[in-house]
Amino acid sequence: MEQRLDAVIQLADGRYLGFSRFGLESAMPVLMFHGTPGSRYFAFSAGTPLDDGRLQVILPERPGYGLSTAQPNRSMLDWVDDILQLADSLGFAQFHLLGLSGGGPYALACAQQIPQRVLSVILVASVAPLSITRLRQSMPLSNKLAYSVARFVPLAIELNFRFNRYSLFHRPEIYLGKLFTQLSDWDEALLQDPAKQALFLQHMREAYRNGIRGAVSDIQLLMQPWGFNLSDIQTPVRLWQGELDTMVPPAMGRYLAEQLPNCKAEFIAEVGHLLFLDNRYMQAALSAICQDRSVKKTTSELESLISV
Repeated sequence: MEQRLDAVIQLADGRYLGFSRFGLESAMPVLMFHGTPGSRYFAFSAGTPLDDGRLQVILPERPGYGLSTAQPNRSMLDWVDDILQLADSLGFAQFHLLGLSGGGPYALACAQQIPQRVLSVILVASVAPLSITRLRQSMPLSNKLAYSVARFVPLAIELNFRFNRYSLFHRPEIYLGKLFTQLSDWDEALLQDPAKQALFLQHMREAYRNGIRGAVSDIQLLMQPWGFNLSDIQTPVRLWQGELDTMVPPAMGRYLAEQLPNCKAEFIAEVGHLLFLDNRYMQAALSAICQDRSVKKTTSELESLISV
């Protein structure tokens, strides 16, 4: 499979946007939006639709992450213009979107703002609006407290991300230990795999390559009203959510499924948050796009797409 990990374009305002690219350039494009925090560094296992030329994946970094220039006072909707410029520069008239965790809201923003360009959206463990009190209340106590402190004491956000950045680069065992207190046992077991753990740490270190500005602005935007109505989105959406997810509780997935008019939701028993690190689920997500490129029909259940 062809891949390019360090691609960059310059945007109209002079900022740079970094991205990675996987698969043949002639294939159907899927723009994949990383979580919060996150970066362009990723890996796909053998046997996906990227190998046979059906799909290509482009993974752009939001402002302040990796190779992408920070954008002061940005809004979530500003990302739509960045994506339009990226798609135009790569020659994509239309494309699919795949939003992971904190990248889900940005995928939905694109679907709402530029529906003529977006063929479909897949959400994997996507965050729901954190400005809605009852959704924050569904989070575990530790995460609920963290978001409450961050909301009323902005400095706490910076201190948290500074600690994460330092530990990632100098004491990764401390970073992982802190993370395990927030994740499910399923997620922790997944990260015990040496290859998956190495990929995850590389992915996160690149997110903090130039500091914490990307992560800080991302979390601030997720806690504010997003600037668009979910009910306005007519683009077909497939939503996949783990029932054991402690980072993004299932209540958030159910809220999104209720609010999105054209959403097919799958709630998967006995799995947690880091579905993107499980090869079965990433292959299933890409295979779902291939089932019907015009996206006129719903897909079969996620479990039927997974090769056990």
